[in-house]
Amino acid sequence: LGTCVSAARRGSDALAPASVAAAAWSLAVVAGERANSAEMEVLADRAAAVVDALSPRAIVDLTWACASCRHAAPALFREIDIRAAATGLAGFKTFDISTLVWAFAHLGHRADGLLDGLESWFVKGVQPENLDLAVARASAAAAAHTFTPQALVTTAWSLAVMGGDVLRGTSFAALWGEMCARGEAAASADGADGAAPSYAPDVAGEQITFGKWRGKHLNQIHQAAVSVAAAGGVEALGLPPLPAPLATAAEGAWLAQRRPPVISWYQRDVASILSYMGEKHEEEAVCGGYRVDLLITAPVGISDADARAAVSGGGGVAVEVDGPSHFARNDAAVALGQTRLKHRQLRHMGFAVLSVPVAEWEFLESSEEKVEYLRSGIEHAASMAAEATSSK
Repeated sequence: LGTCVSAARRGSDALAPASVAAAAWSLAVVAGERANSAEMEVLADRAAAVVDALSPRAIVDLTWACASCRHAAPALFREIDIRAAATGLAGFKTFDISTLVWAFAHLGHRADGLLDGLESWFVKGVQPENLDLAVARASAAAAAHTFTPQALVTTAWSLAVMGGDVLRGTSFAALWGEMCARGEAAASADGADGAAPSYAPDVAGEQITFGKWRGKHLNQIHQAAVSVAAAGGVEALGLPPLPAPLATAAEGAWLAQRRPPVISWYQRDVASILSYMGEKHEEEAVCGGYRVDLLITAPVGISDADARAAVSGGGGVAVEVDGPSHFARNDAAVALGQTRLKHRQLRHMGFAVLSVPVAEWEFLESSEEKVEYLRSGIEHAASMAAEATSSK
């Protein structure tokens, strides 16, 4: 591994493209999020120069390694994005597709080319616009049917993280339709009436199962469903409704999560400043299944009347004290997929969201600076909530 990194650092042509991928994958397996950022940077930069010579599996190994290590690699992902658009992801298998889409979503790298390639992959290399709509949908449905239950959900969730027009694409529609079909089949297997099972309040979310899905994957189904609702709903997107038993199971698993609160020193410091400002708040509030660090239900420091009304009618200001684990290790400006999705879905629920990155907070030296930071942040979050309310 050390030899590969050294060779990559020198830009050695003797280092085979496959060796770059193998070294990055090994580093991620051995060290995970503790992998040396400088070594990952060297390997990613070297890989970006030889993307065209990499096999589909090598590309997947590289993207998985970067995402698992929380290492943003814009140059590498840009080259992969270009290749995906040019090749239609030919040669990639279903597991490769799931991992690749997850890595792009997790790190938030631009994915226009990837999404074009994905649309082509689902219809066997033919651009959807060149096919009859019914033929394109049938081809995409057949491709979605080849996904394992877990890969199916992870891929749909990853596209939901990307959001926007992605939810209107052939790829997402095929994955969603396959989830619905498997949900119907699981409901029929559970009982002739397809009735949704009931869940005891003391059952942890990871213990809830539905068909081949449980815990984490049911959570992802619920988050995908919330994303669909935020985009206008199934009718607006031309999607079938999620089977009621599956929707109930997914929501039940989501609301039954048993994650113990972890309160950092930074969160306590932000809370103390809010108290100093006279902003009453609740710590570790549960909002729609999400645990919010600090929830200000009735903020007093919002000057604009429309913004104040929007916040009061929407549930308040959710203050998220986001530590290093919410961002790429080598770029604090890159928020990870789960964090971006959480903020977006909280806003959809009506909350104004203020993210307080620890990387910014720790540079504020005085109480006055911290008060001004939070005051302006609350004002901005409230004004964004007012704009969202007026646009509905």
